[in-house]
This record gives sequence, structure tokens and C-alpha cells, in this order.
Amino acid sequence: MLVRKSNITAGEICSFKLVNGDEIIAKVEEVNDDGWFISKPFVILPNQNGIGIMPAMFSADFDKAIPLNKSHVMIAAECGVEGLKQHYVKTTTGIDVPQKGKIIV
Repeated sequence: MLVRKSNITAGEICSFKLVNGDEIIAKVEEVNDDGWFISKPFVILPNQNGIGIMPAMFSADFDKAIPLNKSHVMIAAECGVEGLKQHYVKTTTGIDVPQKGKIIV
């Protein structure tokens, strides 16, 4: 069996498709052999305007790293939708990142 290391590195904003069907976006704090430590996880949801995000856990401390085990993830990649990444940054930090073009989030 061919084993590949993840191309995800700490500090990136990444998307994870979980085995239960949810897709989450989060900041990766640390990468290890078992998975990732993430912070500020949000579920990605379709809405009438396109895509929206909602906290994945309402009771968790979003500033602390939460373990995400590889066995619970089907697909993991750096977030490639710039508008979604900008919306995530604005929602989690309050920093308004200028958008490149019109993307409805």
C-alpha cells in the first residue's frame, strides 16, 4: 500500500469532507500522523444565496486546537474557493479581506 504524507500544513485554512457527509472549514494548527489539530471549525452549508457557514460546535472553545482524526475524514484540501476563505476569515477574526471579483458567499 502506498502511503502519502498530507500536503496540508499548519496555518492554512482547509476544507475537510467528513465520513458523515458534513464539510467543514477550519484553520489547521498542527499536523501529525493521526490527523490534524484544527481551530474555529465551521460547517459549510448551502443557502439561497450560495454557500454559508455555521459553527460546527456551539459549546467548544474556538481558540483552542481540536483534534480531527484522519479516520473521520474522506477528503482534505486547502480551501480553494477564495470567497469562502475570505468569508471564513471575516467571520472568525473580524478582518475584512478584500475580494477579488464577485463571489456570493
